[in-house]
Order: sequence, then structure tokens, then C-alpha cells
Amino acid sequence: MLNLCNFTGRVGWGLVSDKIGRKTFYLAATAAQTFAIGLMAVWIDRANFGAWLLSFLLIGSLYGGGEWRRTRNELRGHMVVRVGARAACQ
Repeated sequence: MLNLCNFTGRVGWGLVSDKIGRKTFYLAATAAQTFAIGLMAVWIDRANFGAWLLSFLLIGSLYGGGEWRRTRNELRGHMVVRVGARAACQ
């Protein structure tokens, strides 16, 4: 579940980062993560596991969120397939 949030966050938040600018995004993401971490303590105190989990998944989705451009370029580099098989017949 966390991996899914992390993956979708990297793509989704990365696209947001491309639109609003990396510095602005990182400032907003850091503020959101700080707020969510603070709320997690409140949710534990009130025994509200659902809200705690949503805060946890928000933090997981924001981890690495501004990296879509870099991730996209890395994927392009890894998707290049080179075919060059040598057959050795003896």
C-alpha cells in the first residue's frame, strides 16, 4: 500500500512540481509532511487508526514527489533495448 502511494506520488506530485516549480513544491511538500507528522501523534492519542493511516500514506506519497522529470528520463534510458546476439555455430 505504501509502495503504491509512493509510486503514484512520484508521478502525480512530480507533475505538480513541473507545473508550480520545484522550489515551491518542496516548500509545500515539507510543510504538508510536517503537518501530517504532527497530526499522526494526535491520531494515535485519539485511537483513530484510519486517520493515522491516511497521514502516513500522504507522507509516503510526498516522499520523492518532485522527481518525476528525473525519473522519466531514467526510465527512458533503461527502456532502450539493444539487440545484438551472436550465434556461435561449431
